Amino acid sequence: MKHLISFGLLGVLFSSGVAYAGPTSPIVERGKALYGQYCGSCHGPGGTGDGVVAESLKVKPADLTQIAARRDGAYNDREIAEIIDGRLLTKVHGGREMPVWGDYLGEGPGRANSQNKDLRTIHRIAALNAYLKSIQQPAKPAPAATP
Repeated sequence: MKHLISFGLLGVLFSSGVAYAGPTSPIVERGKALYGQYCGSCHGPGGTGDGVVAESLKVKPADLTQIAARRDGAYNDREIAEIIDGRLLTKVHGGREMPVWGDYLGEGPGRANSQNKDLRTIHRIAALNAYLKSIQQPAKPAPAATP
């Protein structure tokens, strides 16, 4: 029930336009900082899947600059939020290679009750989502076939 409420609040946050900020907005900058802290070591500094630990992982990290391109140009905030949160097991991540970031993103200073942690998680996921949306690139051309 708690997670349904959390994602309901996340939907309100996205529908309010917070996640659709420009590329240099405060929420994008916050997302970029969180990305560096939590995501960059696997997904790389630019989001292309070339982080410093990427080669040691069983599954190569996704190129996060191609999220929309892999979805015919559409970027679904809610879907990406659920993937970042990690509590929803998706085919994208196969088994449990990616940590359940929703558990970690709620940590921080302040009163440690579950409502504060849920709200902190929602805001941090919204910021990460805004940053990821800001780094989307056109689809990469398919590699040329060798004769």
